[in-house]
Amino acid sequence: MEFGLLGPLLVRDGATEVPVPAAQQRTLLAALLLRLRQVVPASELSASICGGAHAPERDRASLHSAVNRLRQRLGPAIRARIVTRPAGYLIDIADDELDLRRFELLYEQGRAAAREGDWVAAADRFRLALSMWRGDPLADIDCPRLRREHRDHPAELRAQLLEWRVEADLRLGRHEQLSAELPRLTAEYALRERFHAQLMLALHRCGRRGEALAVFRSVRDMLADELGVDPGRVLQHLHRQILAGDPTIDWNPVGAGR
Repeated sequence: MEFGLLGPLLVRDGATEVPVPAAQQRTLLAALLLRLRQVVPASELSASICGGAHAPERDRASLHSAVNRLRQRLGPAIRARIVTRPAGYLIDIADDELDLRRFELLYEQGRAAAREGDWVAAADRFRLALSMWRGDPLADIDCPRLRREHRDHPAELRAQLLEWRVEADLRLGRHEQLSAELPRLTAEYALRERFHAQLMLALHRCGRRGEALAVFRSVRDMLADELGVDPGRVLQHLHRQILAGDPTIDWNPVGAGR
């Protein structure tokens, strides 16, 4: 069984995708998945699917009907996973059946490998996590509250995963590939200074010192225009190192994978 929130809602039973075309049913399922194996109060689910516009008795009846329709849509193999509790409902699935949980787990595994200096394993974990990203989280969930409260976390985690995957590739000497990829990331995440620093370092290691220094000037001007601030300590220190020809920022292949 597989459920997906990293993009449009996805339900898959083995190799078969189970469509959930009704907007109300998608919202209900997403609300349950976001609180995996936790009881979601009936009042909270009703507010998500009904907007809290009706009397409590009518909301409870609407919720009960919505849950029954969702169970019928999901089919016998999945419907039993939606469990009724006195206070509300929960969905009983394992962490590895939800893409968001696997995404978070792979991030933690990659960070652990990086802390141990195993940059090959770290890069593999980060790449695997990023390959799961299908688009805007909760993209087809028509509930402003759910999107407002839950969309930012996976998007921020993806940005951090990208930063760490680039860091792993830098440690592994992949600066030529990164010098081509990072301009896109610095454009997409213009205010994340780490991507700019990584681009400067990749260009420097490719022997393109002038371009690396131009990146610093560009981000310095952008930060001044957008936020009225100077580049942070890391960027400024790297700029001074490149100007000085500091050999400590050159790539050293010895022990790069560990």
